[in-house]
Amino acid sequence: MAIESIPIYGVLRTLVRWLPGVFLRRRYPAARLAHLIYLDCQPRCESALLNLGEAASVRLTLQLINLTPFSVELDRASFQFSLAGGAASLSSLNRTRVEPGSITSLYLETAITDGHANQMARNRKGNQAWLSGNAEFNCKVRAFAKNIGTLTDVQVTILNEAGRLQTPDLCIEETASSGLTPVSRHVKR
Repeated sequence: MAIESIPIYGVLRTLVRWLPGVFLRRRYPAARLAHLIYLDCQPRCESALLNLGEAASVRLTLQLINLTPFSVELDRASFQFSLAGGAASLSSLNRTRVEPGSITSLYLETAITDGHANQMARNRKGNQAWLSGNAEFNCKVRAFAKNIGTLTDVQVTILNEAGRLQTPDLCIEETASSGLTPVSRHVKR
């Protein structure tokens, strides 16, 4: 090998590594990659489980479908679940690898504050649940984000609702000592 040809081979080797990435980045911009990723609620069984017990929580099962020709990695995701005016924020920081043309399930769970749990239990009749969020992905071509608009008609299974419907009401009771005293009592509605 001649000494004069070494820089040419180095340049060619660099071009061979660099050119496919440039062409792939032009052919697959971030918007197209995001369009080829589907993120939705799991269609069968329970896609959302709402536990309104003393330690209220919500658990979501989402489906991630990769229709890109590349292996992608879910870097992080955050979602907002809402039902009857009560809300819960769910997030995932676990990296999940999804091969091209495959389907992966994503499980998320978080606690709900008592105020939101009471709101959901009292006002859930006639109100539908919805989900919105954002997910960040990495692949060999580029990093991209997928914005999930509002997913409506989320099928929710509710557990321990009866315990939340029994809330204390305050009533005023006349006492013999000429004062009014608030007394707490449980009333079934």
